[in-house]
This record gives sequence, structure tokens and C-alpha cells, in this order.
Amino acid sequence: MKSTVQADNPQQLTLSVKLRQDASFENFLGAANQKNSHILLHALNSAELFVYLCGDQSSGKTHLLNASCNALEAQGKRVMFLSLKDIGVFDKQLFDGLESFDAVMLDDIDLLFDDLEREEALFDLYNRLRSNGKMLTVTASQPVANQTLKLADLRSRLGAGLLLQLFKLTDEEKAVALKSKAKDKGLILGDETAAYIMKRSDRSLDELFALLDQLDDASLSAQRRLTVPFVKSVLGW
Repeated sequence: MKSTVQADNPQQLTLSVKLRQDASFENFLGAANQKNSHILLHALNSAELFVYLCGDQSSGKTHLLNASCNALEAQGKRVMFLSLKDIGVFDKQLFDGLESFDAVMLDDIDLLFDDLEREEALFDLYNRLRSNGKMLTVTASQPVANQTLKLADLRSRLGAGLLLQLFKLTDEEKAVALKSKAKDKGLILGDETAAYIMKRSDRSLDELFALLDQLDDASLSAQRRLTVPFVKSVLGW
């Protein structure tokens, strides 16, 4: 039962479409993070009520959050996924009624910190979900101990659950991820071309995947393979 069609709040419905249906625990990359990936999957299956997943950009926390949503929905659970960085102006009413879901997934909750009204909204949501035996999983850039929070009770709540900290992917792992994504799109991305893209981009997965989308469109239009000269001409490098 997909969260993208179950939200009563239109704003929730809009934000939930960011869920990546292709994200899974099986296609999660990063050798250093596999243990935490397995712990998270076990937590989902053992009805852990709160998980705090943190890590730097490109560590894979958003992928795992999406994978968690997909895994729970495959079990018939009702899940709400919200990407807080896509909200814009935050309205505490966004969290109204979320305790009706079996699990709530909040991406980038750092954006709620150091603001009393937002922190109180998160604190209230945490308590409502817990009192109803529902799961809350959040992602953030740093552990709770390193965050700036105004509400002491919220810090206490966020520090009481399962904490999983991810490490950044290596450049080699990012190249593997890029080639894997290309394969999913039906594209052949050779080692030389992948290395060229890695060298010229800022190497964040978000940018790498955005560049691949651009190249996919250009390749389809021009009926060209992803060679270094073609990539150079499309991206203006």
C-alpha cells in the first residue's frame, strides 16, 4: 500500500512522490556501511520504534531511508516518507495525523533543529507515534550529540533510539554506483568514460546521477553511446 496515494493532506501527498521505488537493501553500495545496513533491516523486521540514521552527504542515508520504505510497503505496511529539504516553508500541520501510518520516514531532520516551533512539532510527532506503537526513522547529517537543539526533551528522545552512523562512499564505490545506475537505464558506461565523469564532477552522488540523467536524454536523442567525446560535448567540458 503506497504512501504516495494514502496521504489525506495534499502537501504530504506532494512531498511523498520523492520516494525512490528502485532503492533497496540489495543494491545499497559501500562496504564500510554494510553492517549498519543489515542492522537497519533487522530493526525494521523487529519493530524497532525509533531509528536515527546519520552521515555526510553521499553516505547513502537517503537511499537506506527509501529502501526502508519499500521494504515495509512490501510487507503491506502503510508508510509516509517526507523529504524535509523539499518542503520549503515548514508548517507544523504537515505532521498532523501521521500516527495513522505504520511508519513515518523523515529525511534531513537537521532542517527542523535550532527552531523551537519546529522542534516542538517533531517532539509531538515522536510522542504520538510512540504512544501508538508506530515506527519513526529519521536521517540527519550528524549524531544527536553534535546537533544544536533548543528543546532538551527532544534531544533526550532522539538520543534514546537506535543510532546508526554511515561513512562516505569512496570514489571507487561512487564509480560503481554510477555504472550501476547507468545499467539500470539501459546504458553502457565504460571505465574510461566513468573515470572522466568522476574527474570533472564534484563527485557527489546527487550530481553524478543528475549528470547521468542529462546524458541519458542526450544519448537517446542522438542515438549515441556514452563515450568520452560524447560526454564532453553534451556537458560542455
